[in-house]
Amino acid sequence: MVNMNLINEAVKLAAHLFEQEGIAVNNEAIENSAKEWYNHTDITNAEELAAAVWIGEYSPKITYGNILDLKEMLFPTEPLEIQNFHIGEIEEAMNDANWQ
Repeated sequence: MVNMNLINEAVKLAAHLFEQEGIAVNNEAIENSAKEWYNHTDITNAEELAAAVWIGEYSPKITYGNILDLKEMLFPTEPLEIQNFHIGEIEEAMNDANWQ
């Protein structure tokens, strides 16, 4: 049985990621990719499925560890403040963002 709620949530997340990066992909292509990943893997988490869609078409060469690494990059589990960044690095990044 196909969990369409999971697929729909993953499509929304992936579409938002593509939109943020300025990549034009229609929802039908995203949904087809999500269904392909869903049918060939045991992914049961929308963020993991969205990360898999971000990778591209299903490939057996892509490991679950690769998907988890990308998921952590796209959807971090801990706030930036807790990730052992020095305050100087954060301030420099904020100044870079304001530079014109």
